[in-house]
Amino acid sequence: MSPMNRLLICFCALLCVTSVTAFAQDDEETSKLPTRRQAYIDPVVSNSEILSLGLHGGFGSTSHSGAFKGAPNVLSCCPEFSSGSGSGIVFGLDVSLPLTEKLRFLGRINLQGLGGAFEASESTTVRIGNQAVETSFLHTFDASLSMIALEPAVEYRLGGLGIVAGLRVGILSGGTYKQVDELSDKSIPYTFPNGQQVFQNATGDLTDLSSMQIGALAGLRYHVGLSNNLSVVPEVMFAPNFTALNADRDWGVSSLRFGASVVLTLWGKNVIASPVMPK
Repeated sequence: MSPMNRLLICFCALLCVTSVTAFAQDDEETSKLPTRRQAYIDPVVSNSEILSLGLHGGFGSTSHSGAFKGAPNVLSCCPEFSSGSGSGIVFGLDVSLPLTEKLRFLGRINLQGLGGAFEASESTTVRIGNQAVETSFLHTFDASLSMIALEPAVEYRLGGLGIVAGLRVGILSGGTYKQVDELSDKSIPYTFPNGQQVFQNATGDLTDLSSMQIGALAGLRYHVGLSNNLSVVPEVMFAPNFTALNADRDWGVSSLRFGASVVLTLWGKNVIASPVMPK
């Protein structure tokens, strides 16, 4: 075999080996490419709040203002009851719906005690035997009231802090009173014309109340998560009434409430498609 033929054979063999190697490398690279199904990135799943349900309870401190002499049809020498205070429990249900990322609709229905006690005094002189004794009359008016209220509000979230503002519409569920007129110094041995040391001790039902009450609601809440679904929300709320408790008398009430809610949050899942290859 001539040297030229040997050289031609070697060249052909080298060309074959090079071609096989190149095809093998192409197949290896092609096998690494994702198929159409593999081109999806693992979908991103985000949790979104559907709604929250809660139970709330707490304590309310009530502040009363007025300009009246007491219960109707009760004869009293009291000049005027102008201010009083009281306390009561509050409890109920609430529901929260997301409006935006930070804004929530907060709806509540609750029962709250709005009772309060008034005091007024006036100077007087009584005669004990032949001696005139200066003292004072003590007039007290103690009212027991409760109201069922619906409170539609919005809550603006700043992290765990919630700022609440809304309205309050309620119905007074009835009330009772106790009105007493007596000497402030009970050690004075004075007997009134009724034969007792208490001039008047009247009790009864408050039948002249304005049943429909309208007011406002404002306050702060702080959400403390216990788990992904459960949280405790302490709060402080101020709730003034715009409507007088009695249409014929100047008698208003507002309350400062301290309490907490136990809230269950229901979540939904949103699946976001891969941006590489949409479904």
